[in-house]
Amino acid sequence: MLRSLVLASVLFAGALGLGQETCVVFTSSSSTVPIVANGNAAPILLSADDWPGVQRAASDFAADIQRVTGVLPSLSNVTASTAGNKLKSIPIIIGTLGKSSLISSIVNSTKLDVSSIEGNWESFLAQEVKNPLPGIDEAYVVIGADKRGTIFALYDHSEQMGVSPWYWWADVPVKKHSQVYVDSTGCSHGSPTVKYRGIFINDEQPALTNWALEKFTNGTSPAPYDSPFLHVFYEHL
Repeated sequence: MLRSLVLASVLFAGALGLGQETCVVFTSSSSTVPIVANGNAAPILLSADDWPGVQRAASDFAADIQRVTGVLPSLSNVTASTAGNKLKSIPIIIGTLGKSSLISSIVNSTKLDVSSIEGNWESFLAQEVKNPLPGIDEAYVVIGADKRGTIFALYDHSEQMGVSPWYWWADVPVKKHSQVYVDSTGCSHGSPTVKYRGIFINDEQPALTNWALEKFTNGTSPAPYDSPFLHVFYEHL
């Protein structure tokens, strides 16, 4: 359950939680890192040993960057020794603390202070890091304390860029920008106030079920958990 539940308290596009840090900006300065600038997108790097949910969220993040800017960044699984190969711009490095070997290498080599999120449920930090890995002079590094922390970090950045969590459910238009940057000091988020959250969809049968059958499978019923609708549903729920 990913996008909409992550930001279920958001009622309007672009409305962030009160007091929540923001790190996405749309003009360049000496203290920003480019996500998309002059038609070029920062490559996204992560490690193959991270959670499948993080891999999925990273793919969604890349798609969201394209929704906003029209430019699709590359997305690659790399190792600490290969991450710097053939890079032409400052990368975005994504990973989960204690799970991603890429993040472990960065923390060990740079002595990056992750004490603010370590062991904290669903928290994350993101910031520019100098010389994070061999062959990389600087990178924007996104680290989750756990699987959901990393996932939430990516969808939080997407929302700040202009992709509402309701863009699919409620057809909220994506806010377009040709240039997207992040503040080099980044942003972070602690553990949510409510630890366990849930959602109940009223009248999922027959209303939602019959609608999904009509719109996604032409009235046929596929094998359980294999409906094309579910691939969209779980991203946004």
